[in-house]
Amino acid sequence: MKNNTIPVKTRELHNHHFDSTIWNDFNFRNDDIVISSSAKSGATWLQQIIAQLLSNGEEGMEVAEMSPWLDLRVPPKEVKLPMAEAQTHRRIADFIQTPIDEEKRECTLRQCSFDYMKVNATKSTPLGGAFRDGGAQTFIHKGTNVRWRETLSAQEVSKYERRAAAELDSECAQWLATGEIS
Repeated sequence: MKNNTIPVKTRELHNHHFDSTIWNDFNFRNDDIVISSSAKSGATWLQQIIAQLLSNGEEGMEVAEMSPWLDLRVPPKEVKLPMAEAQTHRRIADFIQTPIDEEKRECTLRQCSFDYMKVNATKSTPLGGAFRDGGAQTFIHKGTNVRWRETLSAQEVSKYERRAAAELDSECAQWLATGEIS
């Protein structure tokens, strides 16, 4: 594995759900992977996939405990940091070059599916979905892209596109809007 350098954080994020200052106190290990993305963009699904690969398809993984959202405000960092630092499982194996037991491949793939996650949502979502109206079942929603088309007005889309053009280069704006790299 390459000797990767730890990225340098350039800003803090504070809102009613998140506080990024926890990363200032987190003690990284050489085998850590940080899954970082915007809310509702597939991070929980990626956590499930990584957990299944690392656990060789083990059933009933408490993914939200194994891979906590550190910058979620609850529980407080005084509780969360010691829990994260006490973990003894492999937090990532040679940057996901983890071998897959062929006898468990189908089980692992099934447990990485959206349908499996929806049925087992309380084990995948932070605090079992307690902070969400409707609980974990509404947190694991549809597993589809571009739902914003059903939600945003033409005026809101236009405002977003203007802001994206002002803040991002064209390739990044394209990826953010479509999930595709040109």
